[in-house]
Amino acid sequence: MLLFLVLMLISLILEWNPFLLVIFLFIGILVKDLKPQFSYVAEYYGNTKCNNCGKEFICLETEKPDIKEISTPEDFRILATRYWKCRSCGYINVRKNYEFTTKKGKPMKLSSLAKIACKKCGKTAVYIESKKPDETVSKSASFIDTTKRSYYRCKFCGFEDIETIELSEYIPD
Repeated sequence: MLLFLVLMLISLILEWNPFLLVIFLFIGILVKDLKPQFSYVAEYYGNTKCNNCGKEFICLETEKPDIKEISTPEDFRILATRYWKCRSCGYINVRKNYEFTTKKGKPMKLSSLAKIACKKCGKTAVYIESKKPDETVSKSASFIDTTKRSYYRCKFCGFEDIETIELSEYIPD
């Protein structure tokens, strides 16, 4: 249904002027690419507006944020608590938001053995990968950093071990 409406709109635009289609496509691509920036602007606007006196762009962050890492069997989150003070009325607003969230791997079947010696009992080829590896990807201006954590459990003594592999890839300009 939505596709039909879009096709009808395109045919109407082409009847008016083909140049309008190019303009609408350009605006659509621009909005799609700038959508993450709009959310940052909206978040900054919400943080700098005072909840007490209602003035806009008046609040400043007064101290370093409190960072708390929350790890559950399903996911991993970083909670940041930020303190904003109004320069006009002195009201201090405390805002909490999740800076980073990633899903953890699901448990695997007990069939994949790793040929690693157990650090507790010393036996070799007894580790079972207890769940699928977690992969965390963070992008900066010129690098992509990937961290892969594998979870192993010894078949005999039950010792759990975590192996971490970090990769950093340079993105050429």
